[in-house]
Amino acid sequence: MMCGAVIPCDQSILFLHTNSTDVFDLLPERIPYLHGILTSGDDLKKEIHARIPKVPLPVIPLQYPLPRAGKRGPSRDAGEPIVIGYSGRLEITQKKVLRLEEFCRALNAAGIHFNLEILGAGSAEEALRKILKPWKPSFLGKCSSGEVMEIYGKWDYSVCCSDYETGPLSILEGMVAGALPVYPEIPSQAAKVLHELEYPRYTPGDMKDAADLILKIEQEGKGEQMRTALSWALEHRSPMKFVEDMNQALAVIARERRQVMIPPLPYGFKEYLPFVLRSLLPEKGGFLK
Repeated sequence: MMCGAVIPCDQSILFLHTNSTDVFDLLPERIPYLHGILTSGDDLKKEIHARIPKVPLPVIPLQYPLPRAGKRGPSRDAGEPIVIGYSGRLEITQKKVLRLEEFCRALNAAGIHFNLEILGAGSAEEALRKILKPWKPSFLGKCSSGEVMEIYGKWDYSVCCSDYETGPLSILEGMVAGALPVYPEIPSQAAKVLHELEYPRYTPGDMKDAADLILKIEQEGKGEQMRTALSWALEHRSPMKFVEDMNQALAVIARERRQVMIPPLPYGFKEYLPFVLRSLLPEKGGFLK
């Protein structure tokens, strides 16, 4: 909004890729300044229309582009521990990473021999290191996109602990690389793919159910078959396809051109602070997180 007031532009478009509750509180006051909204998937578009009836501008879903899969590591020998990974922000509010402790306990109770790797950083890292100490997880920190896909290619499973997501990109990229998702039954781009393939999901927040999902797949011995099916299902999600879809979306928004308000010029020091600092101030309604 700050840039819109001082930089000439032809169209003002919001690319929305989160369904965090505060976004929907703030979105109505931004709509008068926008020509269109792009969302990361159909579910987020439906949620906008459900929360904000009669949205007076185009809302168009786009699917995340995904990188090509690298070469997977060697197959696991019988008796070797499975490798389970978590990838994402290490924070509590959305990602619920402290549930990994309950997940590890449930894996132990199910008799699953595993190694845990954690990719990412965040405010809950110290607490996570403390509660997961009995399982000696590997904390990999932040990595480049190339390194990330290589890491995913070594994982047998990738776990998500959240109660809400829109992608999530880490699970989708893991699926491309062959990491089977341990994913809750929550609406998202990943859930849509899993539903179409009749791939099992677990009850949100129930980490015993998540551990049982792994146990079932291991006992049925269909892991490689599932990896192939997931990879094929996402093969079309190339960066070039994303660019083509983006161009089509922009053309639709341009055809439905509407009059919008010019954002007011920014004022006061708050307007120039990073969002991470502004979110701590009493008046949070002045920006879109």
